[in-house]
Amino acid sequence: MTVHTSTTCRSHLTVQTSTTCRSHMTVHTSTTCKSHMTVHTSTTCWSHNTVHTSTTCRSHLTVHTSTTCRYHLTVHTSTTCKSHMTVHTSTTCWSHNTVHTSTTCRFHLTVQTSTTCRSHMTVHTSTTCRSHMTVHTSTTCWSHNTVHTSTTCRSHLTVHTSTTCRSHLAVHTSTT
Repeated sequence: MTVHTSTTCRSHLTVQTSTTCRSHMTVHTSTTCKSHMTVHTSTTCWSHNTVHTSTTCRSHLTVHTSTTCRYHLTVHTSTTCKSHMTVHTSTTCWSHNTVHTSTTCRFHLTVQTSTTCRSHMTVHTSTTCRSHMTVHTSTTCWSHNTVHTSTTCRSHLTVHTSTTCRSHLAVHTSTT
């Protein structure tokens, strides 16, 4: 099955979008909103799934994006926001998964990005932010994982970057 879910809303709206699928499915979930909105986007899938979750919002928004997947999954999660926003992006996956998590934000934003993975996984986590932002980036992995964590920020920022890994891991952590 192929599932396409899109939500567009404007002005004082609360949006909750959730997609659950199992067994050989392709999921595309996108949410676009403007002006005083709260957006919750969650995607859960199992077994040979490809998941793409993207959230774009502007102006006084709170965005929560979470993706959970298991068993031979490829996950792409991206969140872009501007102006007085709070962004939470978390990705959790198990067993032969490739995870790409990226968060880009500008101007008075608080960003929390966490990635947890286990067993033969490749994780790429990048966070870019500018101007009066607080960034928290943490990556935890176990067993034959390759972890790349990079955080770049400018102008009055507080950056916390922590990486914890165990058992045959190659870790690259850079903070600029």
